Amino acid sequence: MKLSIVEKIGFGAGDMAINVVIIAMQLLLAYFYTDIYGLSAADVGVLFVVVRMIDAIIDPAMGVLTDKLNTRWGRYRPWLLWFAIPFGFAVYLMFITPDMAYMAKLAWAYGTYILMTLVYTAITIPYISMIGVITSDPVERLSANGYRFVMTKIAAFLVTIVVPMLAVWLGRVIRLWAISFRWA
Repeated sequence: MKLSIVEKIGFGAGDMAINVVIIAMQLLLAYFYTDIYGLSAADVGVLFVVVRMIDAIIDPAMGVLTDKLNTRWGRYRPWLLWFAIPFGFAVYLMFITPDMAYMAKLAWAYGTYILMTLVYTAITIPYISMIGVITSDPVERLSANGYRFVMTKIAAFLVTIVVPMLAVWLGRVIRLWAISFRWA
C-alpha cells in the first residue's frame, strides 16, 4: 500500500512529539535535578544508571507484550491511546519540585523518572513497531521512516535552538510585566 505524504508526515509527527520531551530531558534533566532541585551529582548519576537498567529490562518485555496483545483497534494503537495522557502527566510530575527533605526529594526523583520511563516505553515501543503494519511495502516503510527521522531532527532543533530563545524572550516579557505592576 502506498502512503500519502500527509500520512508519512503524520507518522513522523508522532516521533517529533516524543522527541521534544526526550531531547529536553537529555539536555536539561541533570541540570534540573542538581541545580534546581538540589540533588547531588553523584545521586543523579546513580539515578540515571538505575533507570537505564530498568529500561533495559522493560523495553524487550514491552515488545513481547505488544506483539501478543491483539484488540479490535489493532496491536499497537491502543497503547498510544491509553498512555498519551499518562505520558504528559508523568513528564509534568518529573519537573515539579515539591519542597521535601533530601531523601524524600531523591525518592521523588526516582519515582517520577521511573514512571516517566515506563510510560515512555509503553508509547514508543508500539509506535516504532507500527511501521510494520502501516504498509507491507518495504520502500514505503523506508520512506515513512525517513519522514520520521526528519521530524526528529526538527524536534531537536526546536528544543536546542528555539526553546532557549523563547525562554530568554519570555523572561524579558515577564520581567517587564512584573516591573509594570511593581512586583519585581
